[in-house]
Amino acid sequence: CVFVTTEKGTLQQYVGDDADFSAIFEKYAEKRPRDHSLKVRSKLPDCPIRFAGRKGAPPAKFSIVTDHCVMAGPVNFNQSEDKLFLIPNYKLDLSNFENPQAMVMTDYHYLIHDDNGITIMNHVSKEKAFFFPNKQFGGKVLQLLQHPGMGIILACTAERIFRIKKTDEGRDMWKLYMKLALAGNESRFDMARSACATPEQQDKVNLTEAQYYFEKKEFITSAKKYARTKKSFEDIVLTFLDVQNNEPLTFFLLEKLDSLDSSMTSQKTILCTWIVEIFLNRINALEDAPDDGSRSGKRGPSELKKTKRRFKTFVKHNKQFLSRENKETIIKVLSSHGRDEELLFFAELVKDYERVLTHHIQQGNFNDALLILEDVDGS
Repeated sequence: CVFVTTEKGTLQQYVGDDADFSAIFEKYAEKRPRDHSLKVRSKLPDCPIRFAGRKGAPPAKFSIVTDHCVMAGPVNFNQSEDKLFLIPNYKLDLSNFENPQAMVMTDYHYLIHDDNGITIMNHVSKEKAFFFPNKQFGGKVLQLLQHPGMGIILACTAERIFRIKKTDEGRDMWKLYMKLALAGNESRFDMARSACATPEQQDKVNLTEAQYYFEKKEFITSAKKYARTKKSFEDIVLTFLDVQNNEPLTFFLLEKLDSLDSSMTSQKTILCTWIVEIFLNRINALEDAPDDGSRSGKRGPSELKKTKRRFKTFVKHNKQFLSRENKETIIKVLSSHGRDEELLFFAELVKDYERVLTHHIQQGNFNDALLILEDVDGS
């Protein structure tokens, strides 16, 4: 079990598995205070500490209210007991509040009690979301409390107790996270998706993320993100056709291909044929381009080898959509590009032995032709 206390400007932590609580505290009597404590600068006689987490689970985060700020952070139970489980990594300024006295933490908000009433602050944007003045309670609020298990929030005056009810408090959080992501905190896109309540909201986040990376000229990342959106296929393709390099378009088509249901064979066949065409154009362009001798490999032999390897992997993986009724079309595409190496590879893959034998005989590779015949006879 873990005990946490806040008094006299110090947060103290006590850890143990002894049923005798006094034994847990005695264990720390000889330890240096800094090993299990944190100084909290505050004029308050004690600093209220609050925990939050999912119902039935250990607390995931904590917050401490002082006379000038709210300090908060995650609860890390994986630390050794010699280290603090609670390390604040967030601060909310309370300098504009009149004598802050108590605070309650929800999933997305802080409720802060001061002499004027109760203020609700969004702890992501650090902006005021709502304010309940004392007169709304019919008198000065004396206490702000939260049931640790049920999460019920109560505001107490001298004569009455009010319950403050949360209703869909996270409904606009996806917009806020998306705004923060667009400002440069890209990890917030994932948080925006998690906060979405409908598929339409998720698609809006996905589309915004794809456009964000496109504007940053990170086209391959953008292509992968566009494949997750519901934007029309034609519009996305037109977007990437304006990009000089076909690489982003290839990535988009590959991601789109993976996202299609296995029953959508016609669509998969069309996409596979187009991707083959793009790969072959890329291979020919790399062969025709002069080698600049750089290690980047963007126009050198290493990039050519990598592209050929990717092409062969793609063909193997999508063999079922490139053979059967579509085999002759792929053969014609390969022939039109003059790609003998890739044509031979494909013919062997789809077991078109007649074409493979013809190729070896025309090239005078009689030993290779005999090996093919042996393989055919053996099978």
